[in-house]
Amino acid sequence: MSDNQSFVTVGDWVTGHSINDELFTGFVEAVNAKLNTVKVYVTESDHKNTIGKTIETFQSKIKFFPPVEEQSRAHLLNLIDLSLMSGDKDWFLHLTEDLKVLDELEAASDSQYIPH
Repeated sequence: MSDNQSFVTVGDWVTGHSINDELFTGFVEAVNAKLNTVKVYVTESDHKNTIGKTIETFQSKIKFFPPVEEQSRAHLLNLIDLSLMSGDKDWFLHLTEDLKVLDELEAASDSQYIPH
């Protein structure tokens, strides 16, 4: 990676280690390409006091978190909770729209099944 170039963007889910070697998972809130650091909102960690906080670590200490292939209702509800906790209105609106579409698809598939 060349100077001033980042491999992650805001909103990416990542996992890695903090500068204090705490294992964490969360989403990127900010990227500092000059210092090669990222600020991550922590959703899971082996250090309980870090959960729900934003930490800064080096990009070399993180990697992409594997994406969820199929969104479930429970998964979307968890993400909606995270969007509310982080105060991200745009993400919240996007997730609630995804939930609405999922609910409509499930309702349509339920109404098409007619037992004999």
